[in-house]
Amino acid sequence: MLSKNKIIYILLLIVVTHAKSERKVNIEIIDFGIYEEIKPSDTVFNKDLPADGYIKVNGVKLINQTDTVKMKENLRFGIRYKFVSNKKMKPDTVIFQQGFICPGIKDPTRADTMFFAEVWTGEFINKESGTFYTLSKPWEMVKGKWNLFVKKDGKKIVSKDFYLTH
Repeated sequence: MLSKNKIIYILLLIVVTHAKSERKVNIEIIDFGIYEEIKPSDTVFNKDLPADGYIKVNGVKLINQTDTVKMKENLRFGIRYKFVSNKKMKPDTVIFQQGFICPGIKDPTRADTMFFAEVWTGEFINKESGTFYTLSKPWEMVKGKWNLFVKKDGKKIVSKDFYLTH
């Protein structure tokens, strides 16, 4: 015979498991490539990131869908996406990581060379977002394969390679 506490525990476990199984958050890729700014965007600044950090809120327009990027100053490349859910959620946000891997950026004001950067951020469900990189300094013009990514719960859920050329 099960005790009252065990029955309550089993019922709560069933309810929580059922709620979790119904609540799914996916990511939809909207586009990728080279973008131009069409309205001022909020930017996440982080002293450990080179130059201007990441664009957090969209204010961009796709001008060329490509994974080959001919480098020039102030050129922005990346991926636009949105998190979607199969039902309304509370909270209606998702916490995730975004970042990049590159051949190596050498900021002349720092001793180290940066090959990787990652930041935690959050976004509303069903709102357009993106992971972008803007080549805003001459020393950021590093030829080779760059990877922009999004992670959720420690797993890459979006990964896009870009090939930067002269």
